[in-house]
Amino acid sequence: MNMELLEVLACPICKMGHLRHEQSSKIETLTCTKCSRAYKVLDGIPNMLPDEIGNDLSSKDTGWDVWNAKLKNFILWREKTWDRSTSADKLQSQAVNLKERFIDFIGIKNSSTRIIDIGCGGGDIKAMLGTCSYYGVDPLLIEGRQYDFPIVRGVGEYLPFPDGFFDEAMLNQVLDHCNSIDGVLEETVRVVGAKGTINVMQYLSVPDSLPTRM
Repeated sequence: MNMELLEVLACPICKMGHLRHEQSSKIETLTCTKCSRAYKVLDGIPNMLPDEIGNDLSSKDTGWDVWNAKLKNFILWREKTWDRSTSADKLQSQAVNLKERFIDFIGIKNSSTRIIDIGCGGGDIKAMLGTCSYYGVDPLLIEGRQYDFPIVRGVGEYLPFPDGFFDEAMLNQVLDHCNSIDGVLEETVRVVGAKGTINVMQYLSVPDSLPTRM
């Protein structure tokens, strides 16, 4: 795994323990020195999902059932939408344009800041940021993708980083996929700290017709 990432990770549950790296011939794990929770490292990427979520993203807790359903719907939407058709290419171009405008608006391109991208996907936005220390968190890893940045499999409600570590946070089309928006924002505030900035871009769906007041 990325040893640079190991130096900055913290237990996402107790928030207090450093992580001890252990590796046998078949299993690579990170163990919290405070609460003793163990997190497996799979294909070089730490799996730091909370106990309530299984490796297949199934929910072990009814409090995460809605999140799991939303995630499955998102996967189906992604497979249907990004089908390499002409319309998909057009949508992709529009999405790239929006991201570029977003980065220009928040003014962090080619900065020397430490940035966490919560719900980073494949990390495509990293190349648009230029020079920065970029970290990604996402529960959905793209099969066969070779990530060229430090990434953790996790959720925004339980971020595996110490308090105030980042200068900037990015939440790009993430809030509609959260289990708890309040939980994600509280965790984001924690890891960014008092002097940091949280940058949010979120699509808003407008219905074709609004109800008429009777």
